Formats: sequence, C-alpha cells, structure tokens
Amino acid sequence: MTLLWFNDIVNQIIEITQMNKMISIVVPVFNEEDSLEGLLKAIKDSLDKKSISFEVIFVDDGSSDRSWSIIETLSRRFEEVRGLKLSRNVGQHNAIIAGFENSIGTYVVTIDADMQDNPDVLPRIYEKLKSGFDIVGCRRKVRRDNFLRRFLSFVMHYTIRHFTKLGRVSTREFTDFGCMLRGYRRWVVEKVIELGGKSVYIPTFAALIGGDFCEIEIEHVTRVKGKSKYGISRLLSLYFDMITDISLLPVQVISLLGILLSFAGFALGVIIFLRRIFIGPEVEGVFTLFAFLFVFTGVLLISVGLIGEYVGRIYKEVNKKPRFIVTEKSGFRKGLRIGVFAYSEVGYSCLEQLIRMGEDIVFVVTHRDNKNENIWFRSVGELAHKFNIPLLKPESIKEGKFIDVISSFKPDIILSFYFRKIFSEELVSIPSLGCINLHGSLLPTYRGRAPVNWAIINGGKETGVTFHYMTQKVDAGPIIVQKRIKIENDDTGLSLTKKIASCGAKLLEDVVEGLNEQNLRSTLQDETKATYFGKRTPSMGEIDWQWDNEKIYNYVRALTSPFPGAFFVLEDKKCIIWRGEKKECGNREPPGTIVGISRDSVIVKTGSGCFRITEVEIDGERLTPEGFVKHLKLKKGNSLGG
Repeated sequence: MTLLWFNDIVNQIIEITQMNKMISIVVPVFNEEDSLEGLLKAIKDSLDKKSISFEVIFVDDGSSDRSWSIIETLSRRFEEVRGLKLSRNVGQHNAIIAGFENSIGTYVVTIDADMQDNPDVLPRIYEKLKSGFDIVGCRRKVRRDNFLRRFLSFVMHYTIRHFTKLGRVSTREFTDFGCMLRGYRRWVVEKVIELGGKSVYIPTFAALIGGDFCEIEIEHVTRVKGKSKYGISRLLSLYFDMITDISLLPVQVISLLGILLSFAGFALGVIIFLRRIFIGPEVEGVFTLFAFLFVFTGVLLISVGLIGEYVGRIYKEVNKKPRFIVTEKSGFRKGLRIGVFAYSEVGYSCLEQLIRMGEDIVFVVTHRDNKNENIWFRSVGELAHKFNIPLLKPESIKEGKFIDVISSFKPDIILSFYFRKIFSEELVSIPSLGCINLHGSLLPTYRGRAPVNWAIINGGKETGVTFHYMTQKVDAGPIIVQKRIKIENDDTGLSLTKKIASCGAKLLEDVVEGLNEQNLRSTLQDETKATYFGKRTPSMGEIDWQWDNEKIYNYVRALTSPFPGAFFVLEDKKCIIWRGEKKECGNREPPGTIVGISRDSVIVKTGSGCFRITEVEIDGERLTPEGFVKHLKLKKGNSLGG
C-alpha cells in the first residue's frame, strides 16, 4: 500500500511538471542599452519564483548603440535568452512579428524594453492564458505620457477601431490598445503571422482575429532610463500605414468626396442657369469656371478613387516584400531532428500533432496495410506523403540496410506511436536522445499488444497514456509522463482508442517541449506491478454463456466494430454480437438458453443474470434480433450453447 501511494505521488509530480507550459517573452529593442540587463533581471525574478519556464527573445530593431552587443552577451550568460538582429529599423510591431516567428512558447507575451510596465505582472498574464483566455491585455491605471501623445493615441485607436470595424467584433473589456504588455495563446500568434500585412499593429490584428479576451489593470511608471523612440511622427506614420494596410476606406472616402463635389458642381451650374434666366447675366466667367471646376474635379477624384481602389486590392495581393530581414541570431538552439514510427489512429493523431507544432520530422516509418485486416483508421503514410515527409514501409526493421537508412537521417530522437514491431538494440541506439514510445495504458500494467481492448475485457475502470523510453524489454523502459483516462460503462474499443489518440497527441506537446528544453525526467517502472497481455486474434473473441453477464458485456463492447467482434457458434455458424447489454433476470434455465424474444432483442440466460442481444451478424450479414431469430428459426427455450 505504501509503495502504491508513493508511485501515485511520483506520477502526479511528473504529470504536473510536464504540464508547465513555456512562455515566450518578446521584447522589441531600439537603442535600449541602458535598460536591457535590468529588464532581464526583472523578468527572471518574476517568473523564476513561480517556477514558470520561459524564454526571452530580444529583437534588435536596427539599434545604433550597444544594444546588440549586450543582447549577445546576455544570450551567452543565460540559456533562456535569445537574440534577433534585424537589418534595419522596421518598426516596433514588425520587430515583434520577427520575435513571434522565432518563439516556441505555448504562450507569447510582448513587453516594451523601457520598463514602464512592470514585469512582475507576467505570472498573472501566464495564469490567465493558462486558465483558457486567448488574449490577455493590460490596462494602465495612469499613463505617464504628455497630453498630446495621449490625445493622438486616443484618436488613432478610436478611428482604427471604426475603420476596421473592430468595434463590432471586439469585446468590451479590450480598452487600452496602446499598452504593449499583452499575452497571446500560440494559435493567435500563428494567425497574426499568417494574416498580418506589410504594416502590422499587433493589438488590432489580435483583436480582429477573435478569441476569449480579458484585461488586467497594471501600474504604468515614468521611464527611468533613456528616452522614448516612439514620437509623434512615428505614431502618425504607424497610423497611416495601418489605415491603408487594413482598410480601403480612405480611397472609398475620396470616391465619396468626388461624388459630393460633382453634385455640388452640378447644383451650382443649375443655380447659375436659373439666375441667368430670372435675374439676368452677371460677371462672365467666375461662377461658370467654379461650376466646371467642381464638376471636373469631382469626376477626377471619382476616377482616382476607383483606380486607387483597384490598385489597393492588387497591391494587397502582389506585395510580397519581406517585413524584415534577420541578419544575426544568438542563443537559439538547433531544432530537434525527429524520426517517427507510427501506425493506426493513435499514430496518425500524434504525427498530425507534430506537423501542427512545426517540428522537424526527418522521416516516417509505417506498416504496409494487411489486406486481411479491417483498416478503419486514417493512413499515416498518406499524411506523411501530403507533407512531403520521407516515408518508409520496410518488411523488416532489423535488416542492416534499413538500419543504415535510418542512421543516414541523423535523428536526434525517435518517437514511436502504436508501431507494432519490436526495436532492435541497434535501432534504439541510433538517436542521441534515445527512443520514446507511446503506450495505451498506465504502465507497468497492460504491457504488450491491444492494451485498450484488454482493459475493457477485464472490466477496468481506468486506463491511460504513457510515454516511456524504449529498452530491449517490451514496454519496460523508464516512464516520462502519464495521463489517466476513465473507462466509462458504455466505452467501446473504438471510443477508448479515440480517447487514447486525443490524449496522447495533447501529452506529446509536453514531451517535445521537455526534449527541446532538455529537462525531461523519468522514473523506473515497478516490476512487481507489471502485467503483460499478448496479441489478440479473432478466435479469442468467442464467449461462453457460462460467464456472468458483466464479462460477456465487456467482451462485446471491447471487440465490437471496427474490431473482429465477440461471437458464439450455433449450428456451425459464427454469430458475431455487435451490440448488446446486461439485463437482470431471475430465470433458472441453463446458461445459453433463450428466455425472451422480441422485435428488438433476444434475451439469453448467462452464468449470472441475462444478456440482451440487439445486433448480430451471420455469414457477413448484419441482422436485427428479429432477423436473427427468423434466420435460424429460433424460439424461446432454444439453447445458443452453454
């Protein structure tokens, strides 16, 4: 009992550790040599005391002072620090995009380098993101800027909200667009990168994308060192860039103005004509000139506006110039080269997750489909082919040629998801970080094949997913992380397999993050608790009516479609039970006796209680209970075996 308690605690600690998501802090830098070291110290102090893993990405936006030199030094001293040097000054928001593209955190936070916004608030942002919010903004209690700056910021944000129709799609909590201290979930960051134009104003783009918003109140202090690089001219430049990049409203306004001037010119012409008739001629030329000038100016502006509209649309389509060019990087680790062995639905889901995460998958090994097997799951091979990943389908994974091919890819790690063949010692030794396997149970229980089906057959109440290092002994390597899954009373082999696939794909994020951060921990399996179950074959699905109804029910739901099915043999015919349920009954007939027949069920006496058959198959034909009875001319009191 003490050992069981200890292992449960260890597993919980491992699980909690792995669920600690990384946060990426992106800091745009322009001539901030005086504040960088202090900012980093404040960030580290804030996150370290909460045990939050993080990386800090300083993006040098064309600084002319010692900023880049300091960033390089910090990246060498601290493993959490990364640096990007841009070829020229491209603006704060484009520098942030550069940081986004090079970040790996599950959550990403942007913060200015001037330290006017206290990094102590970072854990609060992290907790909000972790609780489910997609975007976490900050609202400054008091802005420490001059009146003109605050006024222009207000006008800018107000008009942008209306030009972009942001007021219709944003939530009422989003108020302070000028504060760059914000947190985003990874999917929001990816969408900002994907949808952003040549000029990007991050808060607006993020708000347009949508998601769950919230805002927290923070202190805004006076700048201690250096001076603001975001003057009035930069603010106005950003304003006009944003308006023309996000919206075609300016040229539409010009077109509308042209129409109004045309009407004004026409109206003036009518007035001149009427005055000439009723009042008489006046000084020649002046009013006529104005009338024609208004008309032609209006027509000209309409034309320019229409042409501008088309040019604007074309410009949006063909403008492929890069927002920025990264000339140097510092502190970035090389991405892992991942090899994948995968099959079945679990293998597909995990490979799909790796692709979604943008990992460097250097090859995929899968099985050739067996024509005698029901291939109900999605194809790992087709997924690899779709994304142009080298695909191998070897007859044997122990041959020297295959080992040589795998070695040639130089994988850092090999991940195995429901691959059916046993790795040789030579294969396991190829990747420098070893081989990791996903197993569909809470090891050390249910080692071997078909753990999901066996767990249901044996009446298990829970199972789970285990990631473990691979050794020569099957499913016996040190455990990295586990996740428990409850087995519901109506779970089938299929529904539980899908739960395993979904849970495994999510847990894979933590495993890969741990590999990248080089902080994976593992614990040895308790061999005294190990259980092993071998490969299942269709013949193993035969039921015995002497069993109690609970055991028969577990067999049926564990082996129902798409698996081979639980069955009994009657009159030399294999009868596969696809659906059924337990039923209490007091009949004293021998097990296997039919004690009830109706249109929707055949009730059979079992060793304990009864079992209600609701769908059965004979000779490849699926039958209702009524069809089953007619097919074999059954009646109450007949025996189905015993």
